[in-house]
Amino acid sequence: MKRIIIFLSLLLVALTSTSSANGADATTVDPVQIMEKLKPTSSARGIVFVENAAAFNPIGLIKYSHIPFFKSDGSIEPSDFWNFKKCSNWTDSNCPIKSGYQVEGRVFLGTCLNEIELGCIESFKVFNSLGAGKKLTLIEKSYGSTIDTPQDLNLGIPRSSSPTVYQSEEGNFYAVRAWLDVVIMGTQQPIYKFDADITPVTKDSDLSISLPSVVNFVNPLTGLGGVGVTSSKPGCIAIDVGICYKAKFSGHEYKYLLSVRVPRTVSGWLRARVADADFDVQLKNVNSQVVTVTAKPVKIPIAGGWVKYSELPNGFIEKLWPSGGYDSNPTSSYYLMANPSQGERGFEEYSAWSPYLKEKAITSVSSWSFGTNMGGSDQSCLNIPGGISGFVASNASVYSSKPPQWDAANSTLAFKVAAPHNDENGNENLGTYTLAMPLSSIKCLYGQSNLPPSATVSIVYEKEVTTVATVSLKSDSGWIFFSANEFHYSSPTIMVKLNQQRPLSSSVEQTNQTVPVKKTALKTKTINCKNGKMVKKVSGSNPKCPKGFKLQ
Repeated sequence: MKRIIIFLSLLLVALTSTSSANGADATTVDPVQIMEKLKPTSSARGIVFVENAAAFNPIGLIKYSHIPFFKSDGSIEPSDFWNFKKCSNWTDSNCPIKSGYQVEGRVFLGTCLNEIELGCIESFKVFNSLGAGKKLTLIEKSYGSTIDTPQDLNLGIPRSSSPTVYQSEEGNFYAVRAWLDVVIMGTQQPIYKFDADITPVTKDSDLSISLPSVVNFVNPLTGLGGVGVTSSKPGCIAIDVGICYKAKFSGHEYKYLLSVRVPRTVSGWLRARVADADFDVQLKNVNSQVVTVTAKPVKIPIAGGWVKYSELPNGFIEKLWPSGGYDSNPTSSYYLMANPSQGERGFEEYSAWSPYLKEKAITSVSSWSFGTNMGGSDQSCLNIPGGISGFVASNASVYSSKPPQWDAANSTLAFKVAAPHNDENGNENLGTYTLAMPLSSIKCLYGQSNLPPSATVSIVYEKEVTTVATVSLKSDSGWIFFSANEFHYSSPTIMVKLNQQRPLSSSVEQTNQTVPVKKTALKTKTINCKNGKMVKKVSGSNPKCPKGFKLQ
């Protein structure tokens, strides 16, 4: 819990407007803009679950504070809250790394300059609907590398640049952001959280935007020190002097390829917001590895909304976020910004708020992103020490960023997701899910020489189980892929059951050739369910109407 709270100071909560990190029209479907538009004049609290929202800063930063004392309930004395000051680099003498203190910051990875950099963007490609790549040009920023933070080889931290922007031959712009959130607690080794995303943007003139810089300020809620970046502006995914790159809605289902070099210390499971994904990890050198994801954007229903203060239990905010720093005035109105993929924590927050929110998303956004989890697995077969252990992608509003849970007795992997049942227009939200695991992990779960011939994916609700009849199971460069699509949302658990074992053929083990897709014919029946004028067909071995629908 303490590690999540430490990252919370950097990533989780926002009481003021900021920009969406998702590829969506900033003026019409940006979740933050919608929350601002719907904000009651007084006496209300709100929540919005937005991923990567904390990365809107135009450049990286490094800051320093003592580590507060956390009580048994997770709360902090107001006088002991973080009191940050800025640091010029990771070994700034004014920010000494010692017991009881922490250095933390954000590092934006720039375009690779050489083969020995610890972290950088190696490649970015855009493919049209026919699979042809588009010619792209890197847009150089006017301030260049003058405000970059140098890499620290001893600590294993790459240099920091600013979000990268590319222009296609047709004149379209794309903002590519890859960054590391780094925390050094006392004399411990750095803790990394890696994220990357791609956003179609427009290039708009804005003369109010000047050269960005890192500054100290006084936190108005605590009266203690804070650190921020000037020229950060709501709605700007990236900036240049006098220019704002705003997210825009793209009607094209382009496929993107992003290869990012990251330190070898970036490890564990990756979670993603993509569809039709191919995934690869290759060692670069003794210090770095290259993660490559090729995929399409995915549509995400955004959970959130406003609730009257009088409708919430006493101390609701303080009990859910005991670390403090929140306005307790009943007449004030503000909202919190929660990360939807932070292990079990996102589910705790969603479960607490969902009784007060309608089963309806506030908007839906197109997103292309991936990054590391904030939790690991207690199953040794699902952990690769010092390496990338697996990859999970979902379009759920909230989902577990932990690895799937292995049930050896039933040979199943379980993964939890949640979303409002309907989108902002009242239509049913449909889910997507992709799981990629190393062939070695499957062999570990089943024994050194066995590979299941197929897998069955089931969507498990409270009183309903829907089985996906056709499952993709293939080996591609040593990875096994599973997928499920078009299931309806509330708070289901996705169950991947690995079926009857067979001996692993040497050809798969040695050449990593594709395992043919195994199609399993299941005994299913179909029923018609009705909700007003909406009629939905539900199929399965024991189909039941979803929430809000009745058997026709």
